[in-house]
Amino acid sequence: MPRALQELRIAECDLSSVLPQLHALIRFTNAGPQADALTLVKSISASSTLSLLPTCFGGLSALTVLDLTNCAELDSLPDSICDLASLTTLRLCNFAGLTFLPDRISDLSALRDLCLHTCPQLTALPQTMSNLTSLTHLELARVAVTSLPDRLGDLAALTKLSVRNCDVLMTVPDSIGTLGRLQSLSLRDLPIESLPRSLGGLEALTCLQVEYFSASHSLPDTIGDLHALTQLSLNECGLVALPDSICRLSAVTKLSLTSCEQLVALPERLGDMRALTQLNLWYCMALTALPDSICDLPSLMALEINTCTHLARLPDHIGKLTTLRKLDVTACNELLDRAPDSLKWVNWWVEIEYDNW
Repeated sequence: MPRALQELRIAECDLSSVLPQLHALIRFTNAGPQADALTLVKSISASSTLSLLPTCFGGLSALTVLDLTNCAELDSLPDSICDLASLTTLRLCNFAGLTFLPDRISDLSALRDLCLHTCPQLTALPQTMSNLTSLTHLELARVAVTSLPDRLGDLAALTKLSVRNCDVLMTVPDSIGTLGRLQSLSLRDLPIESLPRSLGGLEALTCLQVEYFSASHSLPDTIGDLHALTQLSLNECGLVALPDSICRLSAVTKLSLTSCEQLVALPERLGDMRALTQLNLWYCMALTALPDSICDLPSLMALEINTCTHLARLPDHIGKLTTLRKLDVTACNELLDRAPDSLKWVNWWVEIEYDNW
């Protein structure tokens, strides 16, 4: 093997034959000939035909990226995978045979990015996962886990957590509120009935998505403690009302409430959300009115109200929103021919779409 070769990246190869060959290969270094070229391998993207990881797998001491996507014939991970001291990214996607993760996964001290996607037989996560102290990104999607590790909050470096389409995941542990560096939290399409009050302890959180929660009828009032939050999406939730504390979210610029079909009203002090620039109200079919305080939003640029079929009135002074650039009132049958007179005084550059106006 040439002396100048510094690293190898392996993709779509038969690892069961390639890795043993590299293990036996002589390479030339400044210190002279040396065996075992496995130490040159930096990344591996496995072939979909992979059925077995060779015993020398743990010798990939320089490996940083391991992608085992679409390995339908691979039914388990060897314990030696936990010896990959340099591994920073591990992707286990469309891994139909995966039933468990090794308890020693916590030995992956350099791991920063872990993705478990479409592993339908993975029913539990090892509690030792909470010892992955370098982990910054964790994604769980379409896995059969019923719970998250109790000590999830011990993942002190975590900045992004995404959990979606986990059909039997019933709860979120209270410890989530101690993730002091978490900036993005996405919880989508989960059968969870309520979120823990500890959610309000996420002091670094800037983006929160709670979507497709048909069983969830309320949010904890501690959501108002998320002072760093700038984006809040509560799309397609079973929410009947929003907690008044949401009005304390003074940094939120975008609030999306799409397909919250049971939402009857918005908080009266919504106008306290002084940084709000975009408010989306699509398919909120039970909503009957907007609070007058919406006219006090000093930064609002886009107000979209679409298919809110029971919305009977808009605030009288809505036309006095001086920063407004877009007003979309579409398919709101109760509002036909009921446009507030103040809309006549809207600035000429505002894009208005209002049925029958």
